[in-house]
Amino acid sequence: MIGYILAAGFGTRLRPLTDHIPKALVPLAGRPLLEHALSFLKRNGIEKIGVNTHYRAEDIVQFRETSEIDFTIFHETPDILGTGGALYNASDFLKMSDTFIVANADIVARFNLQKQVQFFLQSDELCRLICFPPANSEGTVFYSNESNEYHGTSYSETDGISIRSADFIGITLYRKEVFSYITQDDFSIIPVWNRIKMDGKKISVSVIENGYWKDLGTPWKYAEAHFDCITGNLQLEKPDGLEYDFESKVCFPSSWNVSERKRLKHSCWIECDVPYGNDLIENCIVLKSAAGHLAQLENNVLYSKWGGISLNG
Repeated sequence: MIGYILAAGFGTRLRPLTDHIPKALVPLAGRPLLEHALSFLKRNGIEKIGVNTHYRAEDIVQFRETSEIDFTIFHETPDILGTGGALYNASDFLKMSDTFIVANADIVARFNLQKQVQFFLQSDELCRLICFPPANSEGTVFYSNESNEYHGTSYSETDGISIRSADFIGITLYRKEVFSYITQDDFSIIPVWNRIKMDGKKISVSVIENGYWKDLGTPWKYAEAHFDCITGNLQLEKPDGLEYDFESKVCFPSSWNVSERKRLKHSCWIECDVPYGNDLIENCIVLKSAAGHLAQLENNVLYSKWGGISLNG
């Protein structure tokens, strides 16, 4: 099975951070999101991996030079192609295997992927959407309660069919026959899924009951992933030079003294020295790159050397 990571996006909701680096290289617990995605696939037995690029592609090319995991780059120019176009653009590469997996670079997920791959290989499915139970009352995809077959991204009454919903996490398993349904004009992948369904081929929804996933596309979700590391909900390797206080839900430099640590009230991820003061800090992310660029520290902000982002936005 081949892996394909979607890393071409602009990351507009994480500006000004993504004005200077692609979203795929935004760090999570000291490592770029793309590195986490590559590691997740490789740990689950995916050896051959492609990555699509568009926005600030040269940064991802530079990242590949030092990456411990090799990958093939598919650059999209002059325009970004969307998921459907990205698959069409890399079709020769992806068709080198009977099956392939597509994953968004801007998510973090921990679940038994090998089990999902095994079930997929033993099935007659053309496509399997990996989902989690809905975070809200209604998820992002709908499926048959009896057969788990994909119904659509919106709900309409269907006689005799019990419909449930789930949250699609941005990971999909495909057989290479899917390219019979992808055209050069496809941007969104949803019309492709609908063509598969209308042709009577099986496209299923697999809901993971035990695991972790988060879309890191917004400042607050990005912050939450860091906070989850210091509650144990997300198991990532702790960066060198940092300490965790699981009870207070804070992370801080190992060099800090007791007075500095007492400034952190709860839900803080601090990678570098911050301005000294007496105010208590909560709900803050200060990246290592922010060192030397902080004039003051306020609550509910994500800081980088390029500026702050409100976690409430």
